[in-house]
Amino acid sequence: MENIQMMNKYVGEIIRETRKRKGLSQTVLGDLVGMSAATIHRIEHGEKIPTDAEITAIAEQLSINSTRLLEAALFTREQQPTIPPTSYKTVWQTAHPSHYSGPVWIQITPLKENRKLIHQFQIRWNVWERMGEIMLTDDQKTIFLAHYKHNDGLGLPLFLTLSYPCYVVFGKGEPPDKAMDINFQWVRFEPMPPNQLWLYVTHYIAWFFKHLTNWR
Repeated sequence: MENIQMMNKYVGEIIRETRKRKGLSQTVLGDLVGMSAATIHRIEHGEKIPTDAEITAIAEQLSINSTRLLEAALFTREQQPTIPPTSYKTVWQTAHPSHYSGPVWIQITPLKENRKLIHQFQIRWNVWERMGEIMLTDDQKTIFLAHYKHNDGLGLPLFLTLSYPCYVVFGKGEPPDKAMDINFQWVRFEPMPPNQLWLYVTHYIAWFFKHLTNWR
């Protein structure tokens, strides 16, 4: 266990030292990579094993080689593959960087004993709501939900509610694994101001034509 903590601390120390050398606060770095300052703090102090996507995003923002960090994190996860029971919750919240525009994703990991159950989810983001359900196949331990964020300049909070406790990771960019596309079937649960509605419509049209060739 001591070796695991040292490897995890090694990842966090490099991130912390590089961040400080570049004059960035935990809040600023978190905003750049779509994480809270609290999450950055936990990673830097060896309290959280960062995902590959999180390491890659942090390394990109800090302009450091991610290979050694990925290897250290992989070793840690292999030695400590279980997630603490206290990390499983039914309600989660995040806020992606306000200026970011592009794909975002949610990784949902159910409790081992609940993997065969149908998990219902509800996502509320600004005035939009998306509801659905997921069930893992025999070879799955986790599932990704992929959708899209526009550069709305707001960085609005996203709320995720699940029918059973799960461990959840939020990320931006292409998902690390095959994902369930939830870009469609969002419904508005309260009126949207005209200026925001026009912004979303124009961004959606631009996104649609950008990805049209991928669907043909």
